[in-house]
Amino acid sequence: MIRRTGPVALLLALIATLPLAAAALSGSSSIWIEFLPWEGLFDTLDLSFEADYTLGDVTLSTDGLLALPGTWVWQGFSAAGRFGGYALTTNVLFGPSTTDYLYTEVIVELSIGGIDTAWHAAQLSDAVFGGPADGWAVRIAGSVGAFEVVSVSEFGARIEDAEFDGITIVHAPTGLERHYATSPAVPGRGFTGQKISIRNEGFRCADQTVVTAYSTCDGFEYVSFGVAGIDVSLVPCLSFDANLTFEIDEKSLVIQPDLSLGEVVCLEVHAELDWDTASRTIDGVGLYGVELICELGPVTVRDVAVLDLARYVITTEAYGNAVERLVDAIDAGHEYYPYYWQLLSIAYTGGGCCGGDMTFLANAYFSEFSIRLFDWAMTRLEAEVPVSEALSFTLGMEFLSGYVRRLSFGFHATW
Repeated sequence: MIRRTGPVALLLALIATLPLAAAALSGSSSIWIEFLPWEGLFDTLDLSFEADYTLGDVTLSTDGLLALPGTWVWQGFSAAGRFGGYALTTNVLFGPSTTDYLYTEVIVELSIGGIDTAWHAAQLSDAVFGGPADGWAVRIAGSVGAFEVVSVSEFGARIEDAEFDGITIVHAPTGLERHYATSPAVPGRGFTGQKISIRNEGFRCADQTVVTAYSTCDGFEYVSFGVAGIDVSLVPCLSFDANLTFEIDEKSLVIQPDLSLGEVVCLEVHAELDWDTASRTIDGVGLYGVELICELGPVTVRDVAVLDLARYVITTEAYGNAVERLVDAIDAGHEYYPYYWQLLSIAYTGGGCCGGDMTFLANAYFSEFSIRLFDWAMTRLEAEVPVSEALSFTLGMEFLSGYVRRLSFGFHATW
């Protein structure tokens, strides 16, 4: 006998499954507001949210960002799961305000017998700068004795690694960004590139050695030799990172000394050897940046000086205030300060009073064009204070001489 299920039975079944659904559902939401007090302008009001639903080994996620008063910047959907020896990750991005499909990425991974294989595929729509584009790539990694060998075969797509930063999609009206690991090229292309990397940990006097060769269907691109943590026997606390790159038309050698005075103070020097390509001799050593780092428990103090802003720059807070070569920052799409040559930073990270983590950051920047005492140009303050284990409050401020340029605050909640 077949009986029709009534509304009461359906309601009881739904109530019975609510505890399971609640246990599998998690997420976060945040509000971020920015003002420009000096101009008397309301600059930003961002509302973001993320929700994850986990069922077994599969997690479904969605996240969105609204830039009020009326821009739904994007809506993303993703799924990640493991099926036996396979792992699957998919990402899809839409621009709801313009009803545009933007990007899709699929990653399939398999680990078997000590060999890690990953297949990446991606598609970029014509609504995004650089599109339409599509492509795929295969990454195979394994160990041969003490060496790790990685092969990346590109068929119209590149994969994020030590030499390549993936793809960053920028929403032009707001400047907001989304980042993904797989970057497609123009559509309809076959084989486009092959990269081979050989890595060794603890080879002779160095902590790590990496050799990378890259070629495309147009021919040889470059081969690079990178060594990290070269110990100097005469100065036990001094080590070097070096990278030698050969391209068709040029050769470059970047050396970064690292002086570690115990566990408290570290000095990093950003320098390059100046080559005379005609005579194949070294003309000198170019010193482009110096960074002093002092760690005292939960407090980190950094003093960064960039001596040639035409070669090296300091990235913004969103990119870690790192010292980078200008060409590398531009290629990676990193935001940086073009006129600030020195940074004095004090950062604190520690436990808060309500179970969360409290952070504080104070950055003072100095401009090469400033006529003020000590060349001070701008100070940026950021603080995150936990209200409870699931709720935190964030405050930010930028001020120049005599006025506050930007004031921001926000809340972040997890559930």
